Amino acid sequence: MSEIQLLPKVREYLQRDHGHFIDGQYRSGTSGKHIPVINPANGEVIAHVNGATTAEVEDACLSSRRAFTGEWAQTSPYQRGLILNRLADLIEANGEELAQLETQCSGKHIHLSRMFEVGQSAMFLRYYAGWATKISGETMTPSFPSMAGEQYTAMTRREPIGVV
Repeated sequence: MSEIQLLPKVREYLQRDHGHFIDGQYRSGTSGKHIPVINPANGEVIAHVNGATTAEVEDACLSSRRAFTGEWAQTSPYQRGLILNRLADLIEANGEELAQLETQCSGKHIHLSRMFEVGQSAMFLRYYAGWATKISGETMTPSFPSMAGEQYTAMTRREPIGVV
């Protein structure tokens, strides 16, 4: 890993209390456990994250399920594409900070973080944003045996499976 001069924003971020983002809100975490984040390139502890309690994990899962069946389910494919493109814009706008964080957390060279993790993430988001309005199912005539001359039609409908 090459030594890099961390931006002040990155230093600030690493020193923050890292909790959880659940149901659209930041929570500092209540487990009392702190998990060290270690830079594998040099073994240095660069940050700590708060461990989650069972209740906090359950809250996060329930929040995701509510969004999946509620507001997100009602979001049009076009609107979803706009959201993914907005996320790509934010990744590009904050690319250096993200690349530096990735390098600190993974120990990889900063150039790889810039090109692949940051650059490719934005490109993949834009690619999938374009697909949001183009996902469709298929209709076909299957080759099932017929007893009395009946004909069959089979169709697929692609839809999300839920919280993973």
